[in-house]
Amino acid sequence: MIPMQHSQYAHHNMARAGWFSGDGHQHIQPGPGALERTAAWCGEQALHWLFVCQPWFAKRDWYGTDAKAGMPAPAAHAGFNAWLGAEAPKTRYGHTWWVNLRALHRPFRHYTDRTMERHYVSPVTGNPAEIPYESVPMHVAWAEHLADGAVPVHPHPTSWWTAHEGRTFVTNISALLPLYVLSGMGPAVMVVMGYDADHVFYQDLWFNLLNRGYRVTAAAETDGAVDSARPRFRIGAFRTYAYLGPDARVTADAVACAIRQGRTIVSSGPFIDARIVDGAGSHRPGSVLQADGRARRLELSIHAAPLPGEAVSHVLVYRNGSLFRHRNLTDARHARWTESIDLAERDEAWYIVKCYGAAGPSSDAAFDVRRFAQACIASGETPYAGDGQVAMTSPFYFRGDTSRPDPPPLLPTAAAWERAMGDGVVRGLTERLWTGAWRAEHPAAAPGQVPWEAFAFDALAARLKELKTRRA
Repeated sequence: MIPMQHSQYAHHNMARAGWFSGDGHQHIQPGPGALERTAAWCGEQALHWLFVCQPWFAKRDWYGTDAKAGMPAPAAHAGFNAWLGAEAPKTRYGHTWWVNLRALHRPFRHYTDRTMERHYVSPVTGNPAEIPYESVPMHVAWAEHLADGAVPVHPHPTSWWTAHEGRTFVTNISALLPLYVLSGMGPAVMVVMGYDADHVFYQDLWFNLLNRGYRVTAAAETDGAVDSARPRFRIGAFRTYAYLGPDARVTADAVACAIRQGRTIVSSGPFIDARIVDGAGSHRPGSVLQADGRARRLELSIHAAPLPGEAVSHVLVYRNGSLFRHRNLTDARHARWTESIDLAERDEAWYIVKCYGAAGPSSDAAFDVRRFAQACIASGETPYAGDGQVAMTSPFYFRGDTSRPDPPPLLPTAAAWERAMGDGVVRGLTERLWTGAWRAEHPAAAPGQVPWEAFAFDALAARLKELKTRRA
């Protein structure tokens, strides 16, 4: 067991401010006292909620179990709440973890791509697209659990690596995320902080999706446990704050509602309390505001992590993916920074606030997310990798018509999904992503680096519109 350390979060009275933090993607090993140890750790680290993934309900064979998800009552601990979660499905097309999961509809093995998992261990063909797919289709799994009130989160969206001395491409890429976003079937929530505190490829994907007019909420994950050897894989090292309201009662439904509505902040230590204020009141991240040119203020209160030498070094405000405002506070050594920024937005737009701790970014080039990602994949370098001190808000949105904050859904029914997944163009674009064929154009790409273009979002959108027109 890793000894507990001083929390880098305990200085904020988040509950009084309405923010409650948690982790929905971790893998706690079952056993005597496991939840008690986890509860104690979460109390130490000021974590308010967990959605607990396998192997809790699949103690031996994750991929072959006939067990359905289950979990004992969480250990009693002040302020600690643990509910059932799962990383399922786990397939060649990507993974999903869940907020407010009531139960899995089928035994866990039906959500695992066992034929592909066997291929990763002992490759049987040079073309993985030829390997039969025997799992529940991801869109079916999403629909089943969305109907129960659960919220799907798309994890580690650009994650991949190689095995067998580079001969086997192993993918955890969220290859169906573009289709999910285009479908309109549910809230789009993706991990933008995980494995690395400042993962530029997660952020580049996120920014590009937002620039297509879709709302996409930020989440963080550790994908680890209390006693993970590396600190950034310990539960809560990267966390999601959900805004429930001052001194609210923490329930699974309340956390799911906040995340569904985009009221989140992700952090590896600092905290950003951001709101847009106008005559109608105070608006948190996730809010959809009228693009009417009305005078508004973006009010910021930013806290550095309470660790020796920590301070707020940079405060960044992005508008539509471009840097709108930048405060370089490196020499000032502020533990807390407050600011009010005037806004009068007349166009369709989104705003995100980001901050860095004392060490700042790996390079000033990181402030331009798009160009930095392109430079990194061209060289194969990973200067962004590591723990770091970073926080980001989910977007604030401005729309001409607030009653229609997203484009029309392109896959509104199960039948539309079936047609799309059976279409040769859609299948080809998706296979090119998850098989790693795009690497031929990016030979220097390092594991975890995927260019936005490989997701083929615009081509998929055009094809789905064409298929929809044909059916009309």
